Amino acid sequence: AQQGADAGSQAFEQLMAVPEDVWRSNSDYMMLVDAGRNPDEAKREIATGLARNAAIASGVVSIGPWAAAGSMAVV
Repeated sequence: AQQGADAGSQAFEQLMAVPEDVWRSNSDYMMLVDAGRNPDEAKREIATGLARNAAIASGVVSIGPWAAAGSMAVV
């Protein structure tokens, strides 16, 4: 679980560091900004969703070997 949290946190930080011109090429970001959302809020919303996905994916990968061994007791 910790591995997933670390991956999510790192993904969020990296996404928030993406330059503004790259964000402007993202249709979801532009849709939020065009709808009146503050650009920083739009970035946080998108970055949070993507970071959650990274955390979930990383958590599933870290659980995988235990599930394959048939031992879910450590989860």
